[in-house]
Amino acid sequence: EKPAPRRTCVTVQTRRDTEEIYAIRLPLEKLVIDCLANKKVNLDDAQAACERMLQAAHEGNVAEFLVADLAFHQVLWKASNNLHLEEILGRLVGRGFAFSLITVRQRRPAVDKLNMIGLLHVELLQLIRAGEIEQAKITLEASMDRTWMEEVNLTDARPTIRSVGSLRSSTFTT
Repeated sequence: EKPAPRRTCVTVQTRRDTEEIYAIRLPLEKLVIDCLANKKVNLDDAQAACERMLQAAHEGNVAEFLVADLAFHQVLWKASNNLHLEEILGRLVGRGFAFSLITVRQRRPAVDKLNMIGLLHVELLQLIRAGEIEQAKITLEASMDRTWMEEVNLTDARPTIRSVGSLRSSTFTT
């Protein structure tokens, strides 16, 4: 018997999608930080992801930067020890990262901009480790606001950029 033909699902990332994802994502990411408060968790993988982000920024490798950025957040989600929060964020954020990877050729961010975002992640990790939860949430919001503006500008400039089914949030992995 012949295998069923593979189907491709195309998703359009619109400005509305971007705005809705970030409106939900920020409070959920802050909840992750709250879950990490006063816990002794191993965040060495998050540190390694920060180092990969900074190396990718130095090299101007936007795709690797994005992969390391997602890995950083995935470590925090897992460390929150809340499986539902981890799953929701993975599905929600996966679509945005897939869109970012697909549109990487349209992105030409300066090395300095990538480095600044990488350093914000380093600062966020340091604040979490130091137990400075409220300041960590402020740093997270600053980092996400910069990313959000870039996504909005990209969707405004290219509203027809599409992501292919194998990179949908439900199947996106690194």
